Amino acid sequence: MSLRLTLLDAAGADRESLVAFLTRNAFPFHVRVRPTAAEVHEAIDAGAWGDETTESLWIDDDERGRVGLMRLDDLADATAMVDLRLAEAWRGHGLGARALSAAVDRVFRERPAVIRFEGQTREDNHAMRRTFDRCGWVQEAYYRDGWPVDGAEPVASVAYSVLRRDWTGHEGGRARVSDARTPRDFPDARAAVVTAPAVTVRTAVFPRDTDVVSALVGAYLRQTEREKVERGLTAADAPLPERYAREIAEPATAFRDSRVLIASVGAEDCGMVVVATSPTATDISRLWTTPRARGHGVGATLVAAAVDGAVPPVRLSVWDWREPATRLYRRFGFEPVPSWDDRAGLVCLERR
Repeated sequence: MSLRLTLLDAAGADRESLVAFLTRNAFPFHVRVRPTAAEVHEAIDAGAWGDETTESLWIDDDERGRVGLMRLDDLADATAMVDLRLAEAWRGHGLGARALSAAVDRVFRERPAVIRFEGQTREDNHAMRRTFDRCGWVQEAYYRDGWPVDGAEPVASVAYSVLRRDWTGHEGGRARVSDARTPRDFPDARAAVVTAPAVTVRTAVFPRDTDVVSALVGAYLRQTEREKVERGLTAADAPLPERYAREIAEPATAFRDSRVLIASVGAEDCGMVVVATSPTATDISRLWTTPRARGHGVGATLVAAAVDGAVPPVRLSVWDWREPATRLYRRFGFEPVPSWDDRAGLVCLERR
């Protein structure tokens, strides 16, 4: 039996079929168990099911017909993401592993910039976790309270990945992900998990971490100002706003009422986020990962640490052109809300 992945046109010819699939099936291990038609249309219009870095694909079987749907995100980055959904009638037939293997082949053949392919699922989604295992993916992270659940306490999010070098095979291509049954078939992948430096997160302590926070927040703010100049939102010769300059010069004072989290890979400090908590809400800002550390889960680890135990709602704003960051926040359950900031280009998000 042959299984095919067929690219769909979410905003065009396949819109109604996509809406029907997502509203007629329940997805109990997704943040939105059964989205409404209006929610699906809104997501399509926002590019969530197809844009320059996202592909959506029908999963078609020669005998069974259309059995599922797959979305591939962040295809322009070093790390791409997968979202796999099977129709209720075809779950438990082994189709998930076949579709996932086909997706691995597609991504690594067609997207040379991708070196790592990642998927996340709830800790209690045992079927999906078995699918990752069968396909040779390696469990790399366990984010406590990282998966929001409507009307209930959040559960842990578990991250799996496969590397391009796993797919091409260990030592000259002897093994392929699509031929694997368990992670034991991939000694190179297992070794990578053991030997690769893990992402660790600590709370900044001043004055010890003054220079680190100053450098990271400075890089974030200067990059933001450059992007605003490119879009005509500020003048090219405009000085850095005073409040931003103060964050760089005196981070201990600027963030005295907040918690600054610093991410490290090995001995390198490569990311940060600021978390401000009140009795009624939590605000996240200044999420930044250094360019050389991107694609290795640093941003996701920081967001998971920021929301862990946070007082809801958790609020943040993001510039509308920062699509990878927006997709990362959406994966953690953040949703657009009416703006509390009147600056052009800012999108406000909340997680409840």
